[in-house]
Amino acid sequence: MNEFRDSTDLVGDADRLRARAEDDGYLFIRGLLPVANLERVRLEFLEILRDLGYADAEGYRDQLVNPDGIPEGRGSIPNDTYARLYLLESFHALQLEPALLGVMEALLDPPVLAHPSIISRVMFPQREMFTTPPHQDFPHVQGSADVYTAWFPLHDLPASMGGLAVAAGSHRRGVYDYRPALGAGGIAVIDPLEGAWATNEFRQGDALIFHSLTVHQGLPVTGDRIRLSIDGRYQCAREPVLQRSLLPHMGVTTWEEVYAGWESDDLKYYWGDLETTIADVNDVHLEQVDALTLEEFEDGTLPPELEKKSIGALERIIARDDPELRERAEAVLAAQAASDES
Repeated sequence: MNEFRDSTDLVGDADRLRARAEDDGYLFIRGLLPVANLERVRLEFLEILRDLGYADAEGYRDQLVNPDGIPEGRGSIPNDTYARLYLLESFHALQLEPALLGVMEALLDPPVLAHPSIISRVMFPQREMFTTPPHQDFPHVQGSADVYTAWFPLHDLPASMGGLAVAAGSHRRGVYDYRPALGAGGIAVIDPLEGAWATNEFRQGDALIFHSLTVHQGLPVTGDRIRLSIDGRYQCAREPVLQRSLLPHMGVTTWEEVYAGWESDDLKYYWGDLETTIADVNDVHLEQVDALTLEEFEDGTLPPELEKKSIGALERIIARDDPELRERAEAVLAAQAASDES
């Protein structure tokens, strides 16, 4: 795998930053974010993970996992734990760091909207099956065609703790074909994009910024330490945005619950003064994956580890207005239920 092209020396030069992003589909920038603020969030996250039994009681500051506290069949924390992390004021402030917003203002026409639906990633070690598969953000984020993601770890990130890889130049080919997969998002790009992949070890404060059409993937976490990272997404505020991008991620809580314990009002509803246009959800890409999932269920080629996760695809098909597909999906679900009973 190649190394990222380093764009640190371009910070402050909007024209060159934008040209590099248009060429590669990503920017890798060293030391963009303040270490002290990242460290505060890292420790706050780890204290919660320790208290709930996911991090080692003694070694939690070093991100040591508590292997006895990780349920089988999970690659990350459940939603009720995620909601605990989501309440932290310091976490929400990270995507509004001035240096990060400065890069986004160079890439996008102002005013820039930072999606309030910020995401935290807590990845357990030795759970390779649940590593985030190659995908693009656009099928999930939708709205504007020009959305950029900033991905950054809360800590130093050696190769043993995985990280993120991008396929350089992959943003130029539109939306790719997908198949069902485990890991975040539940879908994977079919094209292997051989020769295009790049990654790096990260230091605390480094950031990877990429376009919503750039194919990227998580790398497996080996060793015994938990990986902690953040996704922030940005677009021109005058471009359309999905309603769900203005709400807490995955609906794990509400803004009223998030803000209840904050010390300051400065960041609350910070997007409220922007004149945003709400876009309709377009599930055409998800529908294509669901149709493929149905076909693989029917012909017996769906990998066994995907069967439980893919039940949701069948339920989505049944809820749609296509009688023929609905009948096929109902038949597969009935066969699955009969198999489980036997």
